[in-house]
Amino acid sequence: MRKLERNTVRTAPESEAEKVRTAETGAARRKASVLGTASAILGGGVVATALVIMARGAGLRDELDFGAGSYYYADIPDFDKYLRWDAFTASLPYWVYVVLFLAWGALMYLLWRWVDGRR
Repeated sequence: MRKLERNTVRTAPESEAEKVRTAETGAARRKASVLGTASAILGGGVVATALVIMARGAGLRDELDFGAGSYYYADIPDFDKYLRWDAFTASLPYWVYVVLFLAWGALMYLLWRWVDGRR
């Protein structure tokens, strides 16, 4: 394949191999376009369904109020009796746990960048 100079327009493929490659590229683009459109429709449907469920309060029962976790624990009556709130007692100051959490997040981010950069 010859090199193209800047600002030149190519009118037709030079060889049969380039014609096949051009046809394959077009098919791949159409396939990617169809998959992208289907993904966008499915993703939009999922988001719309989630918004409708939240707006209507589907699945919530007034007599089972567990605060922010209502969606998760609404189907377990007397769920609070299974929790042992006194099971964890902090032996370190609260800020130590925050620093450990942030350090873990930074470490995972660096690992992610390292793994991503190896491709």
